Amino acid sequence: MKRWLQWYEENKERAEGYLRNTIYRLLDHKDDILKSGTPLLNAIKDLDVSPHWLGYILRAIYNSGGYLVPVW
Repeated sequence: MKRWLQWYEENKERAEGYLRNTIYRLLDHKDDILKSGTPLLNAIKDLDVSPHWLGYILRAIYNSGGYLVPVW
């Protein structure tokens, strides 16, 4: 469990950036939702998609051409 937590902490900012970029492109360059200041990772975790929230995030990142770095 420590490794997953370390991986999450190391990639949190990168994932947030990829999600914001993907949403910006999907919304046709409208940034209303992105100006709220709420971290998108927290918003997705709070939705009723548990326990699959991480899978949704990873698909969005990798399908947009992004990547996350391994930490081990």
